[in-house]
Amino acid sequence: LGDVYKRQILKKVLINVVPPTIALIAGLGSLYNFDANVINGTIGLFATFFAGVLGVSKHNYNAGKE
Repeated sequence: LGDVYKRQILKKVLINVVPPTIALIAGLGSLYNFDANVINGTIGLFATFFAGVLGVSKHNYNAGKE
C-alpha cells in the first residue's frame, strides 16, 4: 500500500471511528457503572498523537513534491 493510501485510512479512522468509540465507551460506563475516563483519555491521547504524526507526515510529503 502506498503512503498516501495509508494516511487516508488513518485519517478516516481518526475522524470516523475514534469519536463514536469514545462515546460508546462513555455510555457503557454510565450504563454499567464503571469509570470510563481512563479508557477514553487513553484513546483520546493516542488519537491526538496520531493526528499530529499524520499532520507532520502530510507536511513533509507536500514539501517533497515542490
